[in-house]
This record gives sequence, C-alpha cells and structure tokens, in this order.
Amino acid sequence: MDLPKYQAFYKPILLFLQDGKAHSTKEIKQYTQKYFSLKEEDIIEKLASGGQTVFTNRNAWALLYLKNAILIENTSRGIYQITQRGLDVLKDAPDVLNNQYLKRFPEFQ
Repeated sequence: MDLPKYQAFYKPILLFLQDGKAHSTKEIKQYTQKYFSLKEEDIIEKLASGGQTVFTNRNAWALLYLKNAILIENTSRGIYQITQRGLDVLKDAPDVLNNQYLKRFPEFQ
C-alpha cells in the first residue's frame, strides 16, 4: 500500500485525540498505523535522505500543521492534546480536512 499523504493524517489524529487526554507521539503513530491498516513494510520505508521513515515524517508534518492551526497543542515534548478549536472542527465534520481547510485559521497562514 502507498502511504497516504500527510494531509490525510489530519482527521485520524484529531479523531484519536478527541477524548481530550494528552497522548504521546508513539500512541498517535500506533493509531494512524491501525487507522490506515498499514503493515510493517508500509511503515519502515525510509526517506530518500535515509534519516527517518516516511511514516514518521508524515505523522510529524500532520502534527506540526494541526498545531500551527491550533487544533492541537503540545502539552510537553512529544505529547499532544486536542484544543477546543480541534473539537469544533470535528463537530463541523468536514468531508476533506486538508491545508485548504486549515487556511481559514489565521494562525495557520
């Protein structure tokens, strides 16, 4: 399976965090792996630079952009929690949650 682009990670991350609790990056990655039904070989592919995996990179970009839009916040290093704005976005239930959608928030711009 081809890994989804980082924007596809936005909604599953928000869905996972909607319980309002603080969760680690590791927990979030475990959830997105399960959400997309990824196998081990899907998540071990390295970036061309050879540093991190593509899967880790896509999760990281999604977390950064959700944080920039203030849909989630860092409560401490590697720990994330949904904000009220993030909960409101889930209530809005957009069909597509992507960068175009996030541009409605001035902090994301």
